[in-house]
Amino acid sequence: MIFLVLMAITGELGSGKTLTLTYLAWRNHTKKGMNIYSNYSLFGIPYRKVDCLMKLEQMRNGFFAGDELWLWLSGLGSSLLEKVTADILLKSRKRGLTYAFTTQTIGQIPPRVRKVVDFTVYPIIAASDTLCKVLIFQGPKPDMHSHLKTLYFKTKPVFAMYNTREEVSPLKQASSVPFEEIFESLRDLEKEEEKDEYKVI
Repeated sequence: MIFLVLMAITGELGSGKTLTLTYLAWRNHTKKGMNIYSNYSLFGIPYRKVDCLMKLEQMRNGFFAGDELWLWLSGLGSSLLEKVTADILLKSRKRGLTYAFTTQTIGQIPPRVRKVVDFTVYPIIAASDTLCKVLIFQGPKPDMHSHLKTLYFKTKPVFAMYNTREEVSPLKQASSVPFEEIFESLRDLEKEEEKDEYKVI
């Protein structure tokens, strides 16, 4: 499996961004059987919680639900954020990952990522809060020509899958290991992956 999909879910506060992100995680698990990773708590969906850099780097073959992803990653500092961004863009293609993330504006996404966003998603919750309309566009600049599809889902079962009051915890180190040691161990892991690429099965 070789692919990388970047999906930005954007909108104002209360527009249904995290609700839609959770729905997409559920949809990708139930309809496609994908492994689910998330930086916030999910209920009723088998998933792996990503709360440290090591776990973020270890993700393979699945769907990552990142609530306010770039704000969450910004706590790493500029140099580490640059490394993680490069890792997402350059290495995740071979790791079979889809990154879906919420952001209040497209401008909050790092420029190099913004240019290669595959899909932009705009959720619209009905006044009754019972139904959500999801507009999906191709690329980072939505317009009438790039509109791909519209999804609808009932909100009640999805609201039960996450805590609307939960604040995403800051990204931390694994087992208090310095970031330098984490990246060193990841380089070793990448060398092993490169060797595996050339094995004849």
